[in-house]
Amino acid sequence: MFLLLLLLLPGASFAQEAEDLPLRAVLLQVAKEYRVSFSFIDEAIDSISLPEPPTGQPLIQTIRYIEEAAGLEIQQVDSLYYT
Repeated sequence: MFLLLLLLLPGASFAQEAEDLPLRAVLLQVAKEYRVSFSFIDEAIDSISLPEPPTGQPLIQTIRYIEEAAGLEIQQVDSLYYT
């Protein structure tokens, strides 16, 4: 019985959902990964958290994910700048 419990215990950690991250941290990571810049009002995003975006996605899909998860609209100013 104890052995069965030990075998099932490590698998239980994979079933847990990912922890939410502050939106600021997500935007900074995306900016670094895709070499773009984001402009935002600190007070507007400080209270927002979301699960980390999936990796390996095109930038536009990552931005759409952030918009949906955070309930925001991100606008492209130019090829490297978003607000």
